[in-house]
Amino acid sequence: MSQITYFEEQLLEYPGRKVRKSQPRAFLNRCVNQGGGAILIPPRWAAREFCDPGLWIKARLCPEALTPAELKKLVRMFRNDEWWGFCLIVIATGSLLKKTGLPPFKEGISHAFASGEFMAMQDLIDADPDLVLGPDIVARSQEIMGYATALIVSKRFVNAGPIPFHFHFGTAPDGKEEVHDVIAQDNPSIPPWHNLCHAIGLDPESSDEDFLRCLQRWGQKGGNGVLDLAQWHRIPVGTGTFKCPPLLLHAPGAVATHECHFPKDQHGLVQDRFDEFADPALTPEMALGAAPEVDYPKGQRKDDWPYLMGKMDFDLNRRTDLMAAFFSPNAQADQFCDDGVNAFFSCHGACPGKLETAILRVEVKPGAKTTLRGLPSSGYCFLSQGKGRVAGLNLRLLNGLKFDGSIPREGAFLTHQLVTAGVPIENTGKEPFVVTIDLQKEVHLS
Repeated sequence: MSQITYFEEQLLEYPGRKVRKSQPRAFLNRCVNQGGGAILIPPRWAAREFCDPGLWIKARLCPEALTPAELKKLVRMFRNDEWWGFCLIVIATGSLLKKTGLPPFKEGISHAFASGEFMAMQDLIDADPDLVLGPDIVARSQEIMGYATALIVSKRFVNAGPIPFHFHFGTAPDGKEEVHDVIAQDNPSIPPWHNLCHAIGLDPESSDEDFLRCLQRWGQKGGNGVLDLAQWHRIPVGTGTFKCPPLLLHAPGAVATHECHFPKDQHGLVQDRFDEFADPALTPEMALGAAPEVDYPKGQRKDDWPYLMGKMDFDLNRRTDLMAAFFSPNAQADQFCDDGVNAFFSCHGACPGKLETAILRVEVKPGAKTTLRGLPSSGYCFLSQGKGRVAGLNLRLLNGLKFDGSIPREGAFLTHQLVTAGVPIENTGKEPFVVTIDLQKEVHLS
């Protein structure tokens, strides 16, 4: 067997840990054997240049991990406001290494961990896509993406205040649809009657000309005022999920939000100021710099406001039934409930049939255990509370995390091999063990 080779670089959050670049089949076998079919995926942390970390992030990370001296030496801008559980695509955050002017090494991209070292999860998929993803997902991802890969991104975000008003482009193949899930255990201090509203869509009485005038005020003192045109909606805690289709303007409020979306990372901001101390305001280049090439060709000016207006869907944004149309209440998942075990789905799309998004949450009481049989696809699981076993992995939600090379064990990829056999879950702690599973796009569910 040839010698194992490693990258010279390390993952920013896990200094001292080698990142392997050769022999993915052997590493996949090791991961699957050690995890009983589940692959340990330590989270990545990402920082949007226009965001600041909120309470859930600050509770999870030690102060030195939020603004560590070493990172300040390395990174021009690192405002940790996003926990990336599972991601196989290049993300656009604005963080740059001072030394090279480039983004951190494989920023945000998921790596499997076993025997003290990392390897990119996509490399493991390439080694045996049917084992990891399953034949149906392999075929669908090859059709959509051109290669075998997972069809989900799973993350959590929580900003110190509302995220700037923005939308995601919709032109295939770069259209991005996302589902927002406000998990109760991630928001213990927020009551069901909270008033932390999200700006979603535009006031039905607003006109195209009103919107254009806001864009034309870009960079003026006090901001461009686009939020004055917004509708405001409250997403309930722990009772369902909101699907945000492409081109729908939204500014999520300051709640910890789990987001599951299609594997693309792009956005267009229409709000020029996100912080009263941010001066100057966001430039159009910062606001629209992550637009896909199919929508913003090279050389297209970012402050060509009539051009941007032509990309908007004003009929969608002025709908008066946004919550009724795009909020999906939780549905009891009786087939996965057991003694001491409660489970529910939140789904979007035709059911029965092909689902656009399927999220399963399992809550296991202390001392209880179960085996999930009949999951419709491979997927990514993560914790919101407690500790326990998922397949062969001991997982635990941790606070006080540092970027010191220690490995959080709070998320894993459930391979097709595992879900076909059944996924054992056991609570080994003294509080509820809460596991969320993001299933693959377009799964079949009866």
